[in-house]
Amino acid sequence: MYSLGNWWAQRLEEQGVLRHGSNEMELLRPPLQGAYEETLSDFVSGWDSARRVLAGFPDRSDKFEWWNAKNRLKLNAVHVNQTCLMLLRAVARGDQAGAEWLADVISKWSPAAWSYDQEPFEVRLKSNFITIEMGNHEWMTVEQLLGLDVEDRQFLGNNISVVQRHICLSAARNYWRDVRLLSLEILLSWAASEGSQLGERSLALHIATGFLAGRN
Repeated sequence: MYSLGNWWAQRLEEQGVLRHGSNEMELLRPPLQGAYEETLSDFVSGWDSARRVLAGFPDRSDKFEWWNAKNRLKLNAVHVNQTCLMLLRAVARGDQAGAEWLADVISKWSPAAWSYDQEPFEVRLKSNFITIEMGNHEWMTVEQLLGLDVEDRQFLGNNISVVQRHICLSAARNYWRDVRLLSLEILLSWAASEGSQLGERSLALHIATGFLAGRN
């Protein structure tokens, strides 16, 4: 994506547009814009599919194994980090199409099908505070950190994988939420740097308002 971004900037300037950046969004003129959008579509599809294949969580809890939690969480964190970094780079160069595609990816990002209604009773009201560091610990340590006692473990029995899977999903989702919020703060700071000169061509503000409105 770094090379693709450089290509975009070079082609834009060849078309005579020299001012572009976080508060000056631009699109390539046809036919290059169509080719660029098609390339973006292919990249985004492959990028998201790779994460689902390499780091996706099983849909069924009985297929989940705690020993692999660390690797899954690490790969999901890398995917979130790199997606937001590519998004910020696109905004910084004023690339409206690239920024909108990547904003859509991060806004729809999810480690798996998710519902708070399915939250296990044993971790109710704790899910929002679970971090990806949980995956670095042995399961017995995680039980202690979450305050699961002997009665909880006996009650869960063979269904312990339901709680384990939920903890990993919570950790990944919480990490995504935090990094997305940080990206939003960066976008707003870029927009604010223009002060009274900020106009409707601000890409930073365009993407930030999309985040806040759930439009991306």
